[in-house]
Amino acid sequence: MKISILRLFSKIWTNIYKNKSTYLAVATVLQLTLLAGVWLISNIFRLALNFAGEDNLDKNNIYHIISNPISFILLIVLILTAAFFMFIEFSTLTFTIYGQLVESTYSIRNIVSNAWKKMKNLIGIQIIFFIGYFILSIPVANIGIKSILSQNFYIPKFITDELSKSNSGSLILSVVVVVATYIHIRLMFILPLTAIGDKKILDSIKESWRLTKKGKLKFFITIGIFELIYATISLFTLSLITSFLAFIDPKGNNFIIETLFFTILNATVFFFGALSKVTSITAIITVLIEENQISKELIINKKEDKKKSRVLLFLSTLLVLGIIVFNGFTLYSNGVNNNIKTIAHRGYVEKGVENSIEALEAAAKAGVDYVEMDVLMTKDNKFIVMHDYNLKRLAGINKKVQDMTYNELVGLPISQSGHTSKIPSFEEYVKRAKELNIKLVVELKPHGGEPNNYVDIFIEKVKELDIENNYKYMSLDLKVMEELESKAPQLETGYIIPFQFGKFSNNNVDFFAIEDFSFSNTLVEQAKSQNKSVYVWTINDPSLITKYLQSPANGIITDEPVQVRETKEKLEKNNSYFDRVLRLVGLDN
Repeated sequence: MKISILRLFSKIWTNIYKNKSTYLAVATVLQLTLLAGVWLISNIFRLALNFAGEDNLDKNNIYHIISNPISFILLIVLILTAAFFMFIEFSTLTFTIYGQLVESTYSIRNIVSNAWKKMKNLIGIQIIFFIGYFILSIPVANIGIKSILSQNFYIPKFITDELSKSNSGSLILSVVVVVATYIHIRLMFILPLTAIGDKKILDSIKESWRLTKKGKLKFFITIGIFELIYATISLFTLSLITSFLAFIDPKGNNFIIETLFFTILNATVFFFGALSKVTSITAIITVLIEENQISKELIINKKEDKKKSRVLLFLSTLLVLGIIVFNGFTLYSNGVNNNIKTIAHRGYVEKGVENSIEALEAAAKAGVDYVEMDVLMTKDNKFIVMHDYNLKRLAGINKKVQDMTYNELVGLPISQSGHTSKIPSFEEYVKRAKELNIKLVVELKPHGGEPNNYVDIFIEKVKELDIENNYKYMSLDLKVMEELESKAPQLETGYIIPFQFGKFSNNNVDFFAIEDFSFSNTLVEQAKSQNKSVYVWTINDPSLITKYLQSPANGIITDEPVQVRETKEKLEKNNSYFDRVLRLVGLDN
């Protein structure tokens, strides 16, 4: 990239200033188009599940679904459909911005025709490179230009959080993110090159790598300057709007005013978000023009007639009205869930080693409703409280729990984050929980070396400890939980779901514990229709804690029980419509 920072900045500024209204209109239409895309993709996915006779896609049934010929074909169609809509999104923005830069207004028909022509370049082996590029972008979800369709894809927290709990895991995670970020930066020209250049995806990859060999720093310095300007203007605008409407409605209880307030704030965030994306694409196209990478075969422009402009205006008006109604509903339903339970994940790990007596005591002191803990079976078929199958992370011993006896394990020193303790037995842990008057959520973690009567042995232990009532029992192993439910229906059983796309299956358990990545309010409603509860894990981020305390979930599994309690108290105290608006747009800290 030979272009200077000053020239690049000047080109971007002039383009954005002159055409901001055009870009906002295009971004609005794209929003509508991609909502239709989401609807279509969702229905293709449901159809694929129906042909396989499944309610969802998860770790247990992936093979069954893809082994069904019709379901497999539909999943391929789904991928191609998603690729098409993503490509249409980027192509539309790219052609629009290119047209403004070269002072040639492209009509919607021109844009779609050019996008469809370029889309054909993805047919065949090229789609594999496109999907590979998409997968590569997942670890760096917040970096660069993201599609509306892909912005909610990221590495689930249950993976990143577990990796972060060990030095080696943290190192691996850091290396993955750094490498993915570097590659993502080097490949930032791929989609624009494919959209307005003469190259297919594979050739675009090579060309993008060449173009980013030099000049990356000045490119991102320029983008960074614009991001700083946008952030400053948007914060000032949002503060001004907030102050003005707080003056008009000081108590924040006027539903109509606060609905308009919420809509205005969302519109402001959307406007500057759209400008940010347009800025990045403008910078990329400017470089491509300077490097003579624009195709000579682009369809000749044809201006839009007034009739189509009126249709666009009508659709935009409908969208705005729809957003206002939707925002009103969201605001009205966004109250605090006073019945939600707080479940301390492995105790209060900030005050003690996970699954230790000290962490249990600290969680009880924090006032949680339940403490979640993990149970493993030893070589001699007894139970200890431990999460890892291997002792290396906490005890510094490279041995598996299943290869050691109860007496060898109980009392073994463990350490974590400056805390020290000893591995407790299941009996010891339960006894202390009873003394503290704290209920437990017991996670069974079968390691594969258990005897055939594993569930029977566990049921006997539960009866011996007299913990059949008030406790909850759950596992990642659905077969174990359904066997437990069948043999001991008096126990409250649950299935832990790391990831899932689609509805809950009608499993023979009493509740589901689902990871944040796969959670949705509609799943809670479905579970309620089956008289089942839904718990979400592991919620530690302040914004997520706020979100889930206002969700219909039955409980939050967290490493931060004190923060959950304090946030809940704050939400209950500050629950006017005005407070709800600020929380919904992330301005309430």
